[in-house]
Amino acid sequence: MNRQKRNQGMLTVEATIAYTIFMMVILTILFIMRIVYAYALVQHAVSQTAKELSMYTYLYQVSGTNSLVGQLQEGVKPGEDKFNADAQSVVNIYNTLTDGWDDGDMETIEGEWDNITKDPKQILKNVGSAIVSNASKDVVNASFSEIARLMMAGYIAADSDGAGADKKLTDLQVIGGLKGLNFSSSSFFEDGKTIDIVVCYTLDPILPIDLMPKMNLMNRATIQGMSGSSIF
Repeated sequence: MNRQKRNQGMLTVEATIAYTIFMMVILTILFIMRIVYAYALVQHAVSQTAKELSMYTYLYQVSGTNSLVGQLQEGVKPGEDKFNADAQSVVNIYNTLTDGWDDGDMETIEGEWDNITKDPKQILKNVGSAIVSNASKDVVNASFSEIARLMMAGYIAADSDGAGADKKLTDLQVIGGLKGLNFSSSSFFEDGKTIDIVVCYTLDPILPIDLMPKMNLMNRATIQGMSGSSIF
């Protein structure tokens, strides 16, 4: 009798352990499916936003904004290029000095030194050109990034059963929700027509089995915007 009870107790314990492991595996699979769904949802929103933005490229061009940005970039480009060349010459001199002294190094250093801008006023102009060039790109990218965020919110909310985009992403464990979408690697109209939306975000799987840490995901969509020549 005692042996029978002991065997029944062992079977109960084994069944409990097996059932627990089985349920954890099932839940883990379900959470992985949820991660895939979150990635697909964001990718759909990114792709649709890129397509929608491409339709407004013509307005961006005919409004003169693209032309103004292009003129600004062309105006500061010589100074920016000279600044980059001077910086590269300084790096080359430093590398020559730190890699050990060889025959001919003095000529290399003198040649690089001759290429570096010496006039303090011109140096300041070159630095200013580099700053203005990068700042203008940042302004354009930051502006369109916020526009893209709002457009993406509409596509995400459309698949949220009445909930907002922020709540939808939060429920899918996207850290920060809608604000957690990072567009800093995106570029807009740098060549006048290309839209390259890159969205990075962090997702907390919250798996019942600790198989993976927080996941850094990225979605991307690149498209050529419409121009006057492509419309007519």
